Amino acid sequence: MSPHSDEHMMTASISPTASLLPSKEALLAFWEALLAGSLATHEFEDMVGRHWQERRFLRRCPAAVDQVEEIMRARHDLESAGYGHDIGDMRFESLLLTRSIGGPSAIHVRAPAERHPDGPLRTRNREPHVHDSGRIALITADSATFFIEHPGRRGEAVLRVAVARGDMLFWPAGLAHTFDAGKGFSLVSAMARHVPPASTEFALPASALGLDLDACEAFDYGDIEAQISPLPPARHG
Repeated sequence: MSPHSDEHMMTASISPTASLLPSKEALLAFWEALLAGSLATHEFEDMVGRHWQERRFLRRCPAAVDQVEEIMRARHDLESAGYGHDIGDMRFESLLLTRSIGGPSAIHVRAPAERHPDGPLRTRNREPHVHDSGRIALITADSATFFIEHPGRRGEAVLRVAVARGDMLFWPAGLAHTFDAGKGFSLVSAMARHVPPASTEFALPASALGLDLDACEAFDYGDIEAQISPLPPARHG
């Protein structure tokens, strides 16, 4: 499904039915299955959805970084993922860790330092954008700041999340987001349905949907319950 369709926006809604937050052991087993290529799209989306239902889209999972590093030490045949090529930025270094056609995939990305560190979000390495399936990001080195629009206050508020090695982020399709890479950082970018990062189908600029995160009121992640509870359904593009 292309990010240019309207259907992908529907997955940004939050189910009113709460579910138990996965344990650290369950989360690590999930990550191991992802890296092994044995995970199904619905399992990936379910994991993302459960974290959003619980209003906890930031988790600590440093053991997952250990798994990634072990793969990268053992595998010398990992191919380039072409991350950043869709926007003409060849400064990114990326390797394809795993993929299944039509299913989940994961790529390791080394993001370069921001060219305009004091500029607005639209001047980040990657301007705010949306994807057509759920996403998970695992920070593997250094630190960054993640920005994502409030799912119930689209066009009005954005959440600002400081992240470092071992942090894992979960977010559904259709929500505009970006990273401020600062001086540069590394992450695993995982998606519920594989789209080649070099493809123009990989992401849709938020500006194409009339969304301007720079015009939004910004909140630090901090007390997530106080900031985004309750979570009403997102307004669809």
